[in-house]
Amino acid sequence: MATSSGQKLLGSTLTAALAVETVGAIDPYGGRTYLPSPRTYLAIWIVWFVLGVIASAGGRVARTAGQFSILVLLTMMMGPFGEKTIALVTKVASIFGNQNASGPGPAPQPGPQPI
Repeated sequence: MATSSGQKLLGSTLTAALAVETVGAIDPYGGRTYLPSPRTYLAIWIVWFVLGVIASAGGRVARTAGQFSILVLLTMMMGPFGEKTIALVTKVASIFGNQNASGPGPAPQPGPQPI
């Protein structure tokens, strides 16, 4: 039986979802490293199992299931993994940011400004 591109996409996004959930559990600044609970992994497997059953119909339905898995993965990335990514980027930006010794300057006044 031939594998459609939607089914291949499901396999890729399942692997990425498991990686995102695992990496999202690592807290290097807090000194804690742990794996997510087995319920979390089970929930991921159930969602992708249902998408796989839907994709087994083939054709356009498989492609739609694959696209929906991308949406689910992007939503997952906005959870703890997304928060950690934003925190890391903010920390790097503060290290390499422009350090202004005189401060930010006067605050702009409300209302019309002279041209």
